Amino acid sequence: MFHVVIGVQTLQDFYRKHGVKYGVSSYQYVQVMNENSFHQVRTFAVKLAKMIAEGDFKMVYFDEASFNLWMRHRKTWGLQGRPVKMLLNKIRGKGVTVFGAVGSLMPKPLFIMERTTNSHNFMRFLRRLRKLFEQEDRTIHLILDNHRGHHTLEAKAYAVKKKIALHFMPPYSPELNAIEPLWSVLKRDFKSRMLEHRVDRVEEPFFRQILWETLQAITPEQGQHAARFNNRKFLLRCIEELLEKQPPHSVEESKSEAVPEIGEEDRRLLQSFISASANELQHISDVESPEDDLSSIERGRESPFSSGDDDIPPNDNNNNSILNSENA
Repeated sequence: MFHVVIGVQTLQDFYRKHGVKYGVSSYQYVQVMNENSFHQVRTFAVKLAKMIAEGDFKMVYFDEASFNLWMRHRKTWGLQGRPVKMLLNKIRGKGVTVFGAVGSLMPKPLFIMERTTNSHNFMRFLRRLRKLFEQEDRTIHLILDNHRGHHTLEAKAYAVKKKIALHFMPPYSPELNAIEPLWSVLKRDFKSRMLEHRVDRVEEPFFRQILWETLQAITPEQGQHAARFNNRKFLLRCIEELLEKQPPHSVEESKSEAVPEIGEEDRRLLQSFISASANELQHISDVESPEDDLSSIERGRESPFSSGDDDIPPNDNNNNSILNSENA
């Protein structure tokens, strides 16, 4: 038996010689926004900045993301110009939708796995979110997108019952949602965990178990940090540009532009937000992701499975949920 050691440089030279390249495509997404869209984004940015500056709001950022067996590594070895072939199982398993929330005052991030996004599953999540703050009677301010499951009269009434104020972001403005960058980190870690097991055929129970281990790896500190800083640079830029476009006593001049009107009291609040944010960002970088090595973190968490929804209106069509009695 031969014991051969090949140096890193030798291997890299061999790959270059034979046209093997390791890399990833980069993309820059530019949204087409009209004047009304700009106005909506800036207005909502002002709203968030004022809430952060006042510091008396329990803000939580909420979103959903899909995980499925089609996910693949962004980087891999392969011959230049030739696509990498992937073997697909005949039974690919069904995708899982993860409901997630982070907040700077949350004791821990909250994740729940569902089959799909609908009004009933959204209310189930609201119940679990309120349970995290059951010792407090303060209103939770939830920042979320405009999925139709969030807008039903039933869901809105349930949110009021649970003292959760829903703040809907303008369409196509993920930069305002601090949880958004967290999904890419979770998906990267999930892919790595799946590859470690090197299984040819992935059954759905195993798939969900690995996904839940991935979600558990996000620590309370990482969730709180993400909630504080992931959207802060974007907000700061929006507010600075807004105040530049509308100097004091120039409200009339700004009405022709996509600029919300700002009173003197709001201006003082926004200036306070700018000063505080600049000082914080001077000492800590904008966290687009928690630590890369999430796999090394093991923490016990509340089960992702439902423990009963007595106060949620019945849904005869909720067979799509994975939080059913067979998993309870």
